[in-house]
Amino acid sequence: MDLLLHPISQKRYDAYVKDMPQNILLVAPTGSGKETILTNLALTVLGDHPAGRLYELRAPEDKHSISIDVIRELKVSLRLKSDAHRVVLVPHAEDLTLEAQNSILKLLEEPPANVHFLLAVTKLGDVLDTIQSRTSVWRLTAPTKPQIEAYFKNYPSIQVTKALAIAEARVGLITALLADEQNHPLLYNIDIAKEILQESHFDRLIRVDALSKDATQVRLLLEALALVCKAALDHAALKQLQSVKQWHRRLTKVTQAQQEIADNVQAKLVLSHLFMVL
Repeated sequence: MDLLLHPISQKRYDAYVKDMPQNILLVAPTGSGKETILTNLALTVLGDHPAGRLYELRAPEDKHSISIDVIRELKVSLRLKSDAHRVVLVPHAEDLTLEAQNSILKLLEEPPANVHFLLAVTKLGDVLDTIQSRTSVWRLTAPTKPQIEAYFKNYPSIQVTKALAIAEARVGLITALLADEQNHPLLYNIDIAKEILQESHFDRLIRVDALSKDATQVRLLLEALALVCKAALDHAALKQLQSVKQWHRRLTKVTQAQQEIADNVQAKLVLSHLFMVL
């Protein structure tokens, strides 16, 4: 599969293929295609027969987090010695509980022979400082607009332009928009964000209890709201519409809410206030 990478990121990727670090932490916004990049890197390192040598850690759908028990099971699996390369892929390392992070840290500090850990997060602060210090941190550089347009040249230009307006340079989200992948979590939340922006304060507040119970859902919804507001702001500015101030205010409020969630303010309080001021 041909990856769409900025030349800076491509250079970093090629360097990793030639000399794979023991541990990598890829940092990029939601929808950037982090999982695709790391999966391709893992398969390149593992070669033609990766079966049984690629360990993927994901949160169960009914729990939304990766518990310490998952790390304990991984440790048992990795005790079996092997001369071949093995890769542990954690595409959403922010889902690791604090206990799980501390447990996997011990593996990062003293990894078994020929085992590589590939982790991805939306923000560097999503994982412990000690994990950051034990990994090669890779801040993904987004591809340029000409690169994106050339990569998706087989799609109607008007669709690509629309996808760029919503997703900016997030390749994974652009791909989902063009392919109309309704199961993409961020795309799903963009639809919800559009509904919320059109609703009354009362109807928005009815949603708060259900939404605030899932931390991952809250982060995705705020990210989606930010993307929608940014796209609307850019459109209003381009057309010199009077709604520029309104969309700028909305984007500012969403950004403030994202920071509050990052600071561990209670999600219910954050959403309740945001839905009243949007």
